[in-house]
Amino acid sequence: MANTGKIVSAVFVGAALGAAAGLLFAPGKGSETRNKIMRRTKSLRDTGSDTLKEFKEKAMRNTDHSGVDEMRKSKTTVSGSASR
Repeated sequence: MANTGKIVSAVFVGAALGAAAGLLFAPGKGSETRNKIMRRTKSLRDTGSDTLKEFKEKAMRNTDHSGVDEMRKSKTTVSGSASR
């Protein structure tokens, strides 16, 4: 699961760097290039944010939450026995 997050991050970083390099080496006025970079960055940020949100939602749906319940039960048991 942790490797998947690293791979997704690497893909987004690679895409952003590739897009920036392509724009910087493309012919055009500086102001046009800066505007393109700003628009592309916003687009990538929005796409990345949406993808991350979807990934988190899928992870929460596919996660077995029984361990969390057991942890809460044991925390309650430990807290209750400590107060005796």
